[in-house]
Amino acid sequence: MTRKRFVKLLMARKISRNEANELADRAAGGRVSYEKAYMAYTSLPDVLDVIQLVGEKLQRVAWAICDGMSAFVEAFASSLNRT
Repeated sequence: MTRKRFVKLLMARKISRNEANELADRAAGGRVSYEKAYMAYTSLPDVLDVIQLVGEKLQRVAWAICDGMSAFVEAFASSLNRT
């Protein structure tokens, strides 16, 4: 893939010309092909979506653990008060 095509493909994804050229400079400076750089860049939103989804699920698990711990503490305190 040529640099020109790389920049145009990024611009088609609503990346400004300046940002696309900066990404092209980084790809060229890092000795990475423009095709690999483009594939890596375009897969990033998918990765971020997965990270967000996992974060939301972990948050639900954490809340469930907190609820369980609260119920345990209440039950334990109640059992101590009975004696």
